[in-house]
Amino acid sequence: MWMARRFGASNRQPVLLGTIGAAFFEQRVLLLDFVAQRMAVLGYGEELQPEVARRFSFVPLDYRNRKMFVWLTVNSVTERYLAFDTGSSSLPLSTSRRRWLEWTGRKPNDPANQLRKVDSWGEAVTLVGAPIQGKMCVGSACMTSPLAFFDSAGSAALNYDRAPFPIDGVFGNVLFDGKFTVVVDLPRRRFGLAAGSIAGR
Repeated sequence: MWMARRFGASNRQPVLLGTIGAAFFEQRVLLLDFVAQRMAVLGYGEELQPEVARRFSFVPLDYRNRKMFVWLTVNSVTERYLAFDTGSSSLPLSTSRRRWLEWTGRKPNDPANQLRKVDSWGEAVTLVGAPIQGKMCVGSACMTSPLAFFDSAGSAALNYDRAPFPIDGVFGNVLFDGKFTVVVDLPRRRFGLAAGSIAGR
């Protein structure tokens, strides 16, 4: 979900105009260059040019329940129930307690864990974080030991085990900030990642 903003004429403060959800991109390609801090949306039905597409490592994307589930690998194991949320800009990855224990090898009370207070749909929650042991990859593009968080209190909004559909967690923009360019090609059900910026190419 993207928030559309404009700046007020007098005080230059951003004014929220509305949101853009996944449905808008069902026939459009979204490019997010987190290095150059630029984004692009291709026209309705327009495809990526082949020379641009070749720069990306692509994996399948399942679009269901209005969420984009990307086929990531965590320590060489394919994970099909992690959703990409373009509106999630505060956490690299939030997941269930079960997955967090499996991926990090930590105990929830380990003093080396990070604690982070966030607002989740109007509810203040405290998340426990630790680095994943090993790599998280999109095809051949990998991130070493990204941080993963879980909600120790089990609030409704972040309790993935009780969701009405299969989901193991959500990953957002923080995972790629300053390092990667992302392409969300929803019409062709694929998600791509390229190291660095593609701006000007």
